[in-house]
Amino acid sequence: MAQAPRPAPTPEQRLFARRLRRLREDLAGMSLDSAAGGIGVSTATIRRIEGAEQSLDLDQVEKLLVLYGVSGARLTEMKRTAQAAARPGWWHQKYHRVMPRDVQEWIGLESAASLIRMWAPATIPDLLQTPEYARAVHRRQNPHAADSDLDLTVELLRQRQRRVAERGTRIWALMSAAALHTKVGSASVMRDQLLALRGILEQPLRTIQIVPLGSFPHPLTNAPPARLIRLGGGEADLGDYIVVDQITGTTIVTKPRESDTWRQAMDITCVQVPITLPGSSMRPSTLTPELTDL
Repeated sequence: MAQAPRPAPTPEQRLFARRLRRLREDLAGMSLDSAAGGIGVSTATIRRIEGAEQSLDLDQVEKLLVLYGVSGARLTEMKRTAQAAARPGWWHQKYHRVMPRDVQEWIGLESAASLIRMWAPATIPDLLQTPEYARAVHRRQNPHAADSDLDLTVELLRQRQRRVAERGTRIWALMSAAALHTKVGSASVMRDQLLALRGILEQPLRTIQIVPLGSFPHPLTNAPPARLIRLGGGEADLGDYIVVDQITGTTIVTKPRESDTWRQAMDITCVQVPITLPGSSMRPSTLTPELTDL
């Protein structure tokens, strides 16, 4: 029997893994080797636990906490937190069969984000897509997919859109004007999508910037679709993750220097773009012809 795929780490697991590492380093003053020897596992196992690279073994976690000197009420709280962190993400039970592993890796990050910035060179960013537009995109990308899988994929997208809206996540979309010209689905699908974009402009915490077709080259001119996902603040601050979409799959950039490069490219491009469409100050004179001629 095939083994069920391991659920991708949730933000809760990533945060708990960071807390474990800090307890080892700051409270216990132990090396990876010492921690591994203390509970009878390999050094690689401790490294994977602290990197949220494997499912949490609650027995191992409790042994580590005791080894690090955690006791009393704090031990009880940490064990409760570990139990919550060990649960699969909301998407795993129902949607994992239409989600490649690399997508599962960042869906959880998106669900906990305080800010999502997106660069879209050819199509409307997924978090701004209508169901009909999204279905047409996925049908074109997966021509042999079953209708039931397409339905589930679109349902997953709607769930993602609902969750970021309920969380109050700020969405800042930067797209090439080519994305407004790429023919996706029928004429009515395109018209409804452009109308939906106009509606999005009226929503709080939504900003759309469009790079005109005749603009000069900018830092993202040759860049593939990408998004910056920023998580939390304070103890829950997991920093910025850059998710880059390639033909062969999705890459998650976590190294600070590489993340900074992407963030700076987005910042510079946004400054250079003359057309800014914030939901709080939409004026007909600032809209591109594709949106005003509806």
